Amino acid sequence: MFKQTIIENQAKIKEIKLIKRDISFDFDILKLNKIVSFVWPRRAWKTFFMYQLVQEMIKESFVKLEQIVFLDFAEFNKKDFDFDLLLENFYELFPNLEPIFIFDEVQEINNFRAWILKLFNKWFKIFITWSNSNLLSSELSTHFSWRNIEYMIYPLSFTDFCKFNNFEIAKNMTINQKWALKNIFSTYLDYWAFPELALTNNENLKKSILQNYFDIIIYKDLKERYKIENEYVMKYLTKKMILSDTKDININKIFNELKSQNIEVSKNTLYNYLEYLINIFFIEKLYNFYTPTWTTKVFLIDWWFLNIYNENDLWKKLENLVFINLKNKYKNIHFLRGKKEIDFFVESENQFLQVVYNLNSENYKRELSPFESINWKKIIIYYENNLTEEYMKKYKDIDYINIFDFLSK
Repeated sequence: MFKQTIIENQAKIKEIKLIKRDISFDFDILKLNKIVSFVWPRRAWKTFFMYQLVQEMIKESFVKLEQIVFLDFAEFNKKDFDFDLLLENFYELFPNLEPIFIFDEVQEINNFRAWILKLFNKWFKIFITWSNSNLLSSELSTHFSWRNIEYMIYPLSFTDFCKFNNFEIAKNMTINQKWALKNIFSTYLDYWAFPELALTNNENLKKSILQNYFDIIIYKDLKERYKIENEYVMKYLTKKMILSDTKDININKIFNELKSQNIEVSKNTLYNYLEYLINIFFIEKLYNFYTPTWTTKVFLIDWWFLNIYNENDLWKKLENLVFINLKNKYKNIHFLRGKKEIDFFVESENQFLQVVYNLNSENYKRELSPFESINWKKIIIYYENNLTEEYMKKYKDIDYINIFDFLSK
């Protein structure tokens, strides 16, 4: 039953040509008895990343191709799947090898927890992915507790996006190369890291695909999973979160707006809906370091959704991009708001960052003045810099980093 699937997927892994994504994986984890799980929002092209991971493990001689058992559980009947038969079929094919299991969409199989724990207790290496619309990261931790180690994977980084566009960022670029880079970056800001869209230049097709993504989020990830009855309130809150991108969350204001429309809903329901949007990786919250329980800002995981409501604020998209980049690298990220505000504070690195679309003489003092009482590392990230070297020397202890250099690190 499984022999043909095992062999066919091994052949696919060997033959498939991939654009390697800029995602690191610590292969030392293979020395431990751990279930490795990958969590990501929709649209991140997870299956292709799993192919890349397996190819790298084979290239580095950590495993042999013949050991790989790559299964997409969405292709199987939930009731008929037989893990004992899977093991039996593998050993009939490769009696002297130990299998490495790569399970995609693991939530599709009934009683998957018991079977995976059974394989785990035999010390098999297991990699799993699942749909966050059906199984949350927190629920997976409950299923496997200490046995599981989780990797969060975001959609394409800017360096990934450049690879998809056959462009390599270099230190010394010609004027034409710099213009090409800016054009690629403009497209990246408009459509972000949807891998599927990086392969087409058809604007109408892009918009059609993206609208479909949005509908799936509302009608499948939210409505079906959480049994949401008040669809209008869910859509209204989702719209407000999109329009509040990089700004404070104000549930009281949203509650009063709905109340003025004679819409009956409790604040607790709105807070629950907000958590749902976080659970499905639609938004993330950023807390004020000084008052984390009082002030939070919201950031979109996919900022393209700003375009649904004709929000094309380039500075907002730029700040959102920096946030996602930081989240991909660090855990403890905040913003600072006291008398003045600093966009980001990376606690583990003691770094303070301001994001500026166009740094010029008019906004220079306003953007840098919050740094005056800060003694740790201070960074200005900009898209355009219209200041002279002499002007910038007024604040000697500040690092000025172009957005392209920041994203390329």
